[in-house]
Amino acid sequence: MCSPYRFPWRILMTCLVALLVIAPIPSFASSPSPGDDSLWRKPFPGDGPNQYVDAIVTRGDEVFVSGKFVHIGSMSVNYIARFDGMRWTHVGTGLGTPGMGLVHTLALDGNRLYAGGMFDEAGPIAAHNVAVYDLITATWAPLGAGTDRAVRGICVAKNGDVFIAGEFTRAGTVPSQGVARFDGSAWHALAGSLNRRARAMTVLASPAGGVYVAGFFTTAGGVTCNNIAYWDGTAFRSLDGGTDQLVTALALHDGQLYAGGSFTLAGARTARGIARWDGRQWHALGPGLSGAGGVGVRAITFLGSYLYVGGAFRFAGTVAANNIARWNGAHWEALGSGVNDQVKVITPVAGGMLIWGNFFAAGAMSAPYLAGWGPMRAPAAATPDVALYQNEPNPFNPQTIIRYSVPVLSRVRLMVFDGGGHAVRALVDKIVGPGSHAVIWDGRDGAGVRVSTGMYFYRLETGGKSVTRKMVVLK
Repeated sequence: MCSPYRFPWRILMTCLVALLVIAPIPSFASSPSPGDDSLWRKPFPGDGPNQYVDAIVTRGDEVFVSGKFVHIGSMSVNYIARFDGMRWTHVGTGLGTPGMGLVHTLALDGNRLYAGGMFDEAGPIAAHNVAVYDLITATWAPLGAGTDRAVRGICVAKNGDVFIAGEFTRAGTVPSQGVARFDGSAWHALAGSLNRRARAMTVLASPAGGVYVAGFFTTAGGVTCNNIAYWDGTAFRSLDGGTDQLVTALALHDGQLYAGGSFTLAGARTARGIARWDGRQWHALGPGLSGAGGVGVRAITFLGSYLYVGGAFRFAGTVAANNIARWNGAHWEALGSGVNDQVKVITPVAGGMLIWGNFFAAGAMSAPYLAGWGPMRAPAAATPDVALYQNEPNPFNPQTIIRYSVPVLSRVRLMVFDGGGHAVRALVDKIVGPGSHAVIWDGRDGAGVRVSTGMYFYRLETGGKSVTRKMVVLK
């Protein structure tokens, strides 16, 4: 089944296969038409990252990105950053030693942001290749003793366990080739893991509780699987013999699994670079993808009923597509004239897509490493005004985080009031510097007593201005 692997390892080792944690896929009433290059646009104000991006996850207006970059504009960020809806901000002090790290993959689970890659520290704490960031306390923590080599994919399963894929041979002190599970306190191998010298590139949690694993391997747990397998919680299963070459991207939609990579066969069917698994057999998506020098799919995602595919290819079906295209269920469509180098990540956002990769142009637009496509909501520019953001999470129990920003050095007072307008607690009452700030409210009043369930208000006062928002406490 498996033919000699032809995909260049030099390119592979700089490529992302985005890990996706299964959640309801965004559904939009309509999806942007392919149209011409007028749909390409700059998605963020100011300068972007100084190197490529490998992973994106979003939460509301927040966008978390990771990759090889160490700066966004003039700001040092160390391989990971957050766009808060107005401007780029730090995620702690970043990951790894500047110039010596790389963050391949991200996964969000509530207020916990998981990161995997090649790094030796998370903020001030030693963390070997995998770590978690608490968005409430704004602190990094390792996942046990980490791994001995790079982590390429990460996801959180239905029961809260964290699964990772990569080039490692050990997770914590446990021998585990290419794939492992962290239960919150310890690492575990998965029933024999993958064959020796295998490389798992991505993992994807199933709503049924299992996990799909993909990459470059022949066996998983002793079962011949060929580059893709399903872990059901006790054993690995083959997906009709797998593929003839590397699988690097996975997505689930309407109960169907979509796989992308550099393969030409899925099961016994010709499927060039992209295929669909219906639970019993593989299906091609039209003629698939093609291009001089081979094909490599790096990103798959859905926007409404459209499947968007990015990577390194020239044609989608018979359509000139240049590294990015979409499948409408019957045929392929180009996104304008595409981008001038490989696409590594595609993420749906309000009204369109965020697209990241090694390219420098999208259509006729200069776009170093990132571009937006579609009638996207214009990003908020940094503003010389006071801003108070919605608390997260909301409703909450037992604590929440409130973010605000001020344009200049200011005296700030941030108060919590109950539904009757009575003061509950002063969260901030001091002079703060310009920029973004955050404070945690633990649901207690000024005397340290936990407040009752109900609606509360928080008000920011500074420079003669005030802004008020609502929040809900649950018990």
